[in-house]
Amino acid sequence: MLCDDGILKLYSKVTIYVNPVEETYGINILEALATGLPVVTCRKDGQLDIVKDDVEGFLVSNDIKEWAKVIQTLLTDKELYYRMPKAARAQEFSWERVYSGSNC
Repeated sequence: MLCDDGILKLYSKVTIYVNPVEETYGINILEALATGLPVVTCRKDGQLDIVKDDVEGFLVSNDIKEWAKVIQTLLTDKELYYRMPKAARAQEFSWERVYSGSNC
């Protein structure tokens, strides 16, 4: 199991966090937001409670063309790319908050 330092090191090498898995609640999405990454994930279940669409990231359908479009948008629109992590921080997605109570 990776703890704070190992996970932070991995996330620091990422440009966009893409989570195509339909989960009821994903700590991985919170981790990505806490490390300042824009998130692209499914428009389902717990993701709807975590990510505000077009604010901290994008919530997308099962259409692969929609996934490609939003990822391309994030890679080419630098203003949007840098605005989304600021929005996540404004929602207090801090590393300390995500890992409070962790066994690491």
